[in-house]
Formats: sequence, structure tokens, C-alpha cells
Amino acid sequence: MGISLHKWLFVFFFLIASSAFVPKKYFHPYFVTVTEIQHNPKEKTLEISCKIFTDDFEKTLRSNYNTNVDLLNSKDKSKMD
Repeated sequence: MGISLHKWLFVFFFLIASSAFVPKKYFHPYFVTVTEIQHNPKEKTLEISCKIFTDDFEKTLRSNYNTNVDLLNSKDKSKMD
């Protein structure tokens, strides 16, 4: 088991080290979001919760709406609402 673990670690570190030499134009950006959906049959409700990284969300808003957005340190709270 120890030998196979060493082999997998070697492969993992080799892939990470070799990715440093790949030009950035070949990397595809990805965004991570966690969505949780819960059904409450007693109250007949559906609850949906989305957890989004604020920097990714701000970047998307900036690119789509051409506006400067800062969700964490906003000067105008009414715009953020």
C-alpha cells in the first residue's frame, strides 16, 4: 500500500509541477457554487440556498453590467440590496 501511495503522490506532484509550464490561454476558468435544496413536506415549502464566492460573483456582475461592485465593503448599501 505504501508503494502505491508514493506512486500516486508522485503523479499528483508531477501534474502540478508540469502545469506551471502550460500557457494560461489553455486554462479554462471555473467558478464554484454550492446549492442546497430542501423540501419540507409538512409546510409544503421548498428551500433553496446558494453559496457563492463573492469575488467570482462581483467579477461576473462587473463583466455583464459594466459597473463596479463591492459586496463586502459597499459604500452604498441600497444598491447592494
